Amino acid sequence: MTHADSSVPGDEQKDAHRRGRRSVVALWLAGVALVLAALLFPLFRQPAFFVVLALAVLTAVAALVLGIRSRAPLRDSATSGWALGLGIAALALDVVLIGAIAIGVLARPQLTQVEVRAQGGPSFTVAFADDAQSYTEDWSVNGWKRFTTTRTSTEIAVTTPAGKTVAPVSCQILWNGTVVVDEKSDSGSVTCRYDAH
Repeated sequence: MTHADSSVPGDEQKDAHRRGRRSVVALWLAGVALVLAALLFPLFRQPAFFVVLALAVLTAVAALVLGIRSRAPLRDSATSGWALGLGIAALALDVVLIGAIAIGVLARPQLTQVEVRAQGGPSFTVAFADDAQSYTEDWSVNGWKRFTTTRTSTEIAVTTPAGKTVAPVSCQILWNGTVVVDEKSDSGSVTCRYDAH
């Protein structure tokens, strides 16, 4: 008794067509995942991110290899399925890294450019602070200092040193390039304060 071949030529064609589509999609996904990994590489400094990035690259390369191999005529559909799954996984790992970048950018405090300026008699003392420390400095005639801050306010105090002739003094605060405070005094001391809220 002989057994007839139960495979129908139409089913084989459909399977080959389905396998070919999965292979092409897997190749595209793997290619996009590799390009994204290359673009993400210079953005990370922490070893944990490099592990995820390396895993994304390895998964994408595996998807490429399986995608190319599954296009051979005698390959089974499982190879193209694995290629597609690995391509999706590689792209998902890249999306996780992009999400980590987005969270890092959104969670980072806003930096503001601040410039404090002062003018006065031959010499005067200024006091101000940035995010790192407080400063008390002697300036002559006029001076300025630029810094960045995560704070929403700043202040500069200008005083004529004791024993010196009292002369008019003034101060200014520039917040992101815009003059927000401009004060003058004939008494030898003046304070400029600014609060962004």
